[in-house]
Amino acid sequence: MMPRFNPPEKTVADAADLLPELLAKLPDLKGRRLTAALSGGVDSVVLLHLLARARDELGVALAAVHVHHGLNPRADDWAAWCERYCADLDIPFQAAFVRVDPRGQGIEAAARRERYAVFSRLETDFVALGHHRDDQIEPFWLAALRGGGVRALSAMPAERLLAGGGQQTVRLLRPLLPFSRSRIEAYARSRGLNWLDDDSNRDPALLRNWLRHHLLPQLSTRLPHAERHILAAITQLQQERALLAEIEESDWQALHPQGVFDCRRWQALSPARRRSQLLRFALEHALGSPNPRSLAAFESSLKADSCKYLQWPLPHGHACADRGRLFAVPDGFAGRFPWHNKENHFSGSLKAAAEALGLRWRRAAWGLSDETLNRPGSIRSLKSGDTLRLAVGSKDIAKLLQEARVPAFVRPYWPLALDENGEVVAAANLRAGANGCANGWLPEAGSLKGYLWQPESQKQPDAAGLFVLNPKYWRKRWDSNPRRTCALSGFRVRCIQPLCHVSLILKRSGGSGEIRTHGAVTPDGFQDRCIKPLCHASKNKPRIIVGFPQIAKHKLPFRQLESTMRLIFKT
Repeated sequence: MMPRFNPPEKTVADAADLLPELLAKLPDLKGRRLTAALSGGVDSVVLLHLLARARDELGVALAAVHVHHGLNPRADDWAAWCERYCADLDIPFQAAFVRVDPRGQGIEAAARRERYAVFSRLETDFVALGHHRDDQIEPFWLAALRGGGVRALSAMPAERLLAGGGQQTVRLLRPLLPFSRSRIEAYARSRGLNWLDDDSNRDPALLRNWLRHHLLPQLSTRLPHAERHILAAITQLQQERALLAEIEESDWQALHPQGVFDCRRWQALSPARRRSQLLRFALEHALGSPNPRSLAAFESSLKADSCKYLQWPLPHGHACADRGRLFAVPDGFAGRFPWHNKENHFSGSLKAAAEALGLRWRRAAWGLSDETLNRPGSIRSLKSGDTLRLAVGSKDIAKLLQEARVPAFVRPYWPLALDENGEVVAAANLRAGANGCANGWLPEAGSLKGYLWQPESQKQPDAAGLFVLNPKYWRKRWDSNPRRTCALSGFRVRCIQPLCHVSLILKRSGGSGEIRTHGAVTPDGFQDRCIKPLCHASKNKPRIIVGFPQIAKHKLPFRQLESTMRLIFKT
């Protein structure tokens, strides 16, 4: 008989190990930056310990961050403890200090908002949070008690993109969602880990704590399988939410054909999809979540007329609808433009002044010369009465911005280039003045490109490098001033010229683009359709036959009679 192989018994630490299951749930992180949120609680302590064990296998650059809310008298001690814990694990650590303002939303919501704002500013690719399975059930009940929709009832996804992350793309990870709190605590004890105990988690005055310590234990006693059923419902809701997210994303892309929210396309959506897109617009631009009444009121106004100027007040700014487009104006909007309300004079050149303020120079068919750029100059925002000198006359820059359909709330921040004499020589992103040259340079502000309305189908560059409307669009909607001549005989004669024939001979040319005679005019005149609708231009020499009855009828004077008789006898 061959001896039976008896495998070694598993230790307590091996039995409670969560690392194999954790590695199976994590995405590919090789070569990426991963930051773990460390509060000091058992869940965040266990998460950081697991990631520290697996960092070589994962191939990640691991770091930790602690958000100091300043709400607890022991907050400084907690930050110091987290720093020592990271030092023991040889993990880079940083503490972020925030100020929580609970007005209007409660202490928990305000603290959560500040935490996620910190996460969005981190120099990282992923932020790992220590939420576990028990934390899924509590948000479900909170959302149900507060009247939340599918988004709130679906609780927390295992991975999502962090909204408001700016230019960086930061994703949130929740690797501990498959594990219960009891399993996490068992792992911590098996590894001899210590953690902090926040006494505020036992305060029944907070709704979350009341659910955790009172409602859910009683519910589990009455319905032993309630937790499993709730988790199954959350899974189904997350699947439905993913389907809705695909539809929402498709609508969002369709509403931004030129990178700007198109209100006219938005009007064609169903009411539910319209509300969804407005809500996403507010959240996407970090304007805050609107209340249902405010959302319904703005939707009604925007649906009635998308061409009017409308404002939508939101918690962290407002949205502006202007002539069929919707823009976000967050708090501190003016701070985005360093040239605003400043005379930025430099001892150097105009080129250096623009580049110091974040502007760049691009080639244009008509722009500023190299000589102008190398002379002293300055950059500032628009002021009342600013004009741009043209080849003939001058142009009010406010009018120039209006013709380019720049929204009214942006015009005061528009950058202008000035020469050493204080004269405006160019408007950024638009055009240069008469002192420019062919194939020159034009200042460009990248943050202002989205406020210019120039659909590609309607743009035609002229000789000076400016974009003018295509002739077939010259009379559409907003423009009442004709830019092109009408065919044949003037302005609008099609309705009164159905039977007139254009003469093949006797054509005479009209004016050269003046108000009354655009282009060529036919021999039957400008306003004679009512008396000559059926006349044809004669191919022969015109003959005038006047008889004596006609002379007597009209009682012609002697001199006119003499000329008339000569004409009769001549013919």
